[in-house]
This record gives sequence, structure tokens and C-alpha cells, in this order.
Amino acid sequence: MKTRTRFLRGLAGLALLVIPTLLGDAASPPRLTVIATGPQQYLASWPGYIAQSSNRLEVTSDLATGTWTPVPDAPVLSGNRFQVAVSSAAPKLFFRLRCDCDPNAVDLPDGLFADVDCDEFDGSLAAAVFVSAATGTDGAGRGLTPDQPVKTISFGTQVAASAGRTQVCIAAGTYHESVQMPGGVSLYGGYDVNWIRAPRTAAGHAVIIQGNGSLDGQAIAVLAASLTSPAELADVVIEAATATAGRGSYAVVARSATLTLSRVTLRAGDGANGKSAADDLAQR
Repeated sequence: MKTRTRFLRGLAGLALLVIPTLLGDAASPPRLTVIATGPQQYLASWPGYIAQSSNRLEVTSDLATGTWTPVPDAPVLSGNRFQVAVSSAAPKLFFRLRCDCDPNAVDLPDGLFADVDCDEFDGSLAAAVFVSAATGTDGAGRGLTPDQPVKTISFGTQVAASAGRTQVCIAAGTYHESVQMPGGVSLYGGYDVNWIRAPRTAAGHAVIIQGNGSLDGQAIAVLAASLTSPAELADVVIEAATATAGRGSYAVVARSATLTLSRVTLRAGDGANGKSAADDLAQR
């Protein structure tokens, strides 16, 4: 693994950013911003997609010595950026952010909510299909890049299955649909309009799936049936549809499938009366 260094200038002086990447990789390193908030007081911030556990903010008052000191305070996620306040009596302070991501790592959209494979995205760009109720359009050739999302989760799962991709990444919004999951394709919410990912409880990151149809003869919001390989459903809120007479209402149904639910909120739908004997006989 190689490192690439970029110098960025801020109000606090010179900010030095170091991020490991493969030699020749054209991806831009994430931007470290440093501003002066008062006499000898600084605020450093960087994008929230960088794993908090794998980054380290360091400072020095003299670049010539090459002695860098880690900032002891833990960063705090504010909006879509990590922030940390720094105080120093030095007349000038230099900053660098060391990001220990690995371009060869497998990046699943998990509970770390962080980029670990250096592609500036929580998840794998090469394995993802992008869904946005706000900006997406269902159509041929869409969903394979963040700037060309599809509109519905159901269409996104079709794109993933046909393109051999395994991660359907869903931007915040309410999706009025019932979704049937194909094998080997997982659904991940928690993304905002800029494809920064955070817990579903954070403002601007909630993905709500409101079941509105019938799957397998029942009111089911998400169905995983007869899956040939494991799948995951993560960081979403699922609301079951209202039941109809003689039918059940379910948020998630898994049958003959290995389905993992991670950080998911399930909300029950309203029940309904059973069918009368006369109605039942009339339908036979």
C-alpha cells in the first residue's frame, strides 16, 4: 500500500493531509478543513464517511522537525463531518489527517458507518446500486453510479440482480412499495442526499419502506423467499401495510432464506376482521 500526500491551506496555516491509496489511483483524497475560531483556537473537520476508528488527527508547530503529535480529543460527528477542537499556544500550527483505509478491503455498509476501502463511500462503489426516491428515475442504464440513481427499491433489486451487484444502497426518503428481495442482494439504508451514511435515527438519513401491496397473498412490506444465498436488510424502517379481510399484515417475511436484520425498526400494520363463512365459501 502506498501513500499520497496533499497540502491544503486553511485559516490556521498549512494543513497537511495524508491518505493511504494505491499508487496511480485517481481518486481525490478527502478534504481536511481547519479554521481559526479564536486566539490559538482551531476547529478541524473532515468528511463523515472516513472511519472514525481508522483516522488520526495530528499536529505539529514545526514542519522541519517532523514530530507530529496526535490530538487526544475524540472527534464528534456533526452533520456529515467529523469535528474536533484544538487549542495551542504555538504561533502557527500544522495539521494532518492520517487515514488508515485499505483499497483492498471489503467494505460492507455496516455499523461503523465508514469508508474502509478508500473509495470515499460507505460500501463498495463497484458492488452498489443506488436508489433515491427524491432524485431517481427507473430506467435502463441507471442505478450503477451515485449520480444516476433509480427511484424505487424494487427496480434497484432488479438492476443489482442483472448486473451482478450485491448492495442496494438507499437514500433517505419514504418508499411506498412492497419489496421482494432476490438472492445475494442486500438492502442498506442510512444514506443522505450526498450519499453519506449514518444511523437511521439521524436527521436526513431515515429510509422508510411502507408496504403497499400484496406479496405471497399477504400484506407484506419486505419478502425474502427461497433465496439461494444469504442477504441482509439494514438501517431501514419498515412499516407493514394494513391487512385486508382474511389476510395477514407483516413487515418482513423470510421463508426458505437466510436473512439478517441489522439496525432495523419494524412497525406493525393495522389488523382486519376475518372473512365470514359465507364469503369464504363464495370464493371456493
